Amino acid sequence: MRPLSVLFLALLLHPFLSPSQETSFSERLKKTDKIKNDSAALISLESFKKSDLNEQDYLQVNYRIIIRAMLSQQFSKAVSVGLQSIDIANKKGLDSLSAVFYEQLGNAYYFLEQKEKAIEQYKKAISICSKKGYWFIEGCCYNNIGAALIDLNNTSGAEGYLFKSIGIMEAHGPLYDSFVSRSKRILATLYMGSNEKDKAELMFKDLIQKSKQTKDTSLLCDVLMFYSTLKGSQGDTLQAVSMSAEALNYMRKRNNFHELLAIIQFHARNLTNASRYKEAYDLEAEAYELQKKSFAKDLEKEVGEVEVKYKTAQIRQEKELSETKSKKQQQVFLFLFSGLLLLSLSIYFIIHQRKNSQQRMALQKQRLEVLIEGEEKERVRIARDLHDGIVQNLTAVKLKLNSIKPNAAGNEENLKELVSEIDLATKEVRNIAYKMMPLALKECGLLPALEDLLNKSLNPLSINFEFESIGIEQRLPEKYEINLYRITQELLNNVIKHSKATQVSVLLSLRNYFITLVFEDNGKGFLVDTKQNGIGLSSLKSRIELLNGDLKYESGTGAGTTVIVKLPFAI
Repeated sequence: MRPLSVLFLALLLHPFLSPSQETSFSERLKKTDKIKNDSAALISLESFKKSDLNEQDYLQVNYRIIIRAMLSQQFSKAVSVGLQSIDIANKKGLDSLSAVFYEQLGNAYYFLEQKEKAIEQYKKAISICSKKGYWFIEGCCYNNIGAALIDLNNTSGAEGYLFKSIGIMEAHGPLYDSFVSRSKRILATLYMGSNEKDKAELMFKDLIQKSKQTKDTSLLCDVLMFYSTLKGSQGDTLQAVSMSAEALNYMRKRNNFHELLAIIQFHARNLTNASRYKEAYDLEAEAYELQKKSFAKDLEKEVGEVEVKYKTAQIRQEKELSETKSKKQQQVFLFLFSGLLLLSLSIYFIIHQRKNSQQRMALQKQRLEVLIEGEEKERVRIARDLHDGIVQNLTAVKLKLNSIKPNAAGNEENLKELVSEIDLATKEVRNIAYKMMPLALKECGLLPALEDLLNKSLNPLSINFEFESIGIEQRLPEKYEINLYRITQELLNNVIKHSKATQVSVLLSLRNYFITLVFEDNGKGFLVDTKQNGIGLSSLKSRIELLNGDLKYESGTGAGTTVIVKLPFAI
């Protein structure tokens, strides 16, 4: 399930309508509600279907199966059972149950990211509820349609549905204040996304006050996280960090792994935006450890369940074999079962190991992005300080020295020499500032910046160059421009330091959803294997991996070098 989804489960998992009478069946059914493990609960619920049930009891079992399936993220199963249940309820004229299952089917489609289908099911439920007076389900469905429309960027339509939900719940007294508050939180998110930020801020403040009064920490954390996003978008990163930190403190006191993980990652993003990279990195590391521990617990639980099944099957088979007194059958069965068990465990470990590896790679990429972003921000800051500070001071000193009228000829010569040295220092500082963050890249874009870089780097060394671009008609996103500029800068440094080239060719193209940079020189080349661990190549790989790109070298001694960088890019 998505962390911090605008559709909240409090409205999805409301009590089942029209329960059957208290019987031994309903008592046994209630016991399944106490099973904490969703997979075990599903197995238990499926076993009910083996007995002869009337339609209402059968649908009660199906309702619980849908809920457990969604809690364990088996949304396709929830859809299948929901469609079957609606068919039964409609044929038997059980309107209240039809409305319930239409709503739950809408929830399943929502989490499958099929929002239009979800809205269609919610409207079917509303059609029944408005005629029969099932106001609670009707209010929930109005809320859920509003949430789905927000996800579809239909904010104008969403507002009306949310107001309908709030009106229905408020009309039935303070008992439903919690549902009202959550609908208002979604409404505040709508205003935040549609640039009605003043409205959103007033609602967020009111919701924070109410959730603290009612001690509803789940709602409070939810509101604080979205409010921090609003503050961050307004440039108030300190307030954004303060709010997400407060939410994290509340959430650490609750025993909810998925919500804690979501808020940790949310707070880490706010810290990154506030340039507090070390704290953000530590939180990302904590999130990784939490995921690793959760994986270990899940694995231990699954292995335990497999062992129990194995022992149960073994005991059953031994009993059967003892009755038939067939030693040969026993050996064959145990051999086959053990083989299947080992195969199943091997497949299970491989799948989970791959999942763990993917999580590590994702975390490594997040860390790399934070570090590179921090490095670029630091470059900008140093460049600005050099230009606005040292260069200005040196220029001022130069002007003052030029204004001095020396009395002696010797002093005049010394002053000219001093002015010359200051002028040289000024140019050197300007050059350093340019290399750290060139003005051309920030103001004019990548293509003029690369042209300027090639001119300033190669012309003084009498190295000829050609630069051509194809298919790039406008500016690229900032992270592409900065990284492509740094990649080209590093390749030029290699040419200047090592290649002894006299000709450089650079081609930058955008076609078929890929950006391709081809960099060629006619220098002495190198053996590709000898460059695998170079610092410059490692830097290139880091930047290219950050953009999910690919790097290839074509070179040989005396044969020049061709570097091809390919980056996926969706227009």
